[in-house]
Amino acid sequence: MQEVFVEEHYQRLLEEYLNPPLPSDLNDLPVVEENPDILFEAYESGKMDEKLQWEQEQLQQLELEASIEQQLLDQDELEQTENIDSINRTLEEEQNARNLQQLTSKQLLEELQFLNIQLYEP
Repeated sequence: MQEVFVEEHYQRLLEEYLNPPLPSDLNDLPVVEENPDILFEAYESGKMDEKLQWEQEQLQQLELEASIEQQLLDQDELEQTENIDSINRTLEEEQNARNLQQLTSKQLLEELQFLNIQLYEP
């Protein structure tokens, strides 16, 4: 008789654990529309033991850190690309300035030679 009572009590506790009763006030239930994953999370957390739940939390933390790390790498790569582009523009501007200076010097030399020829030509 004692064994039957213990078995029935165990079964009742197990049933309540697996299928918890709804609260008497349905307003106490979380709003699913605000967080659609709440039912899945509640279902999954009810199935998980503490070790598995801890591992899941660690995995989520690592995924978050990896995501942040990737964002930082992307931002760094963008900054490096912008720096390289800026340096290339500066070098191109400097080269254009040198080319213009050489062209101006060449034009002045040609004009001087032309004037010398006209001056000393009979």
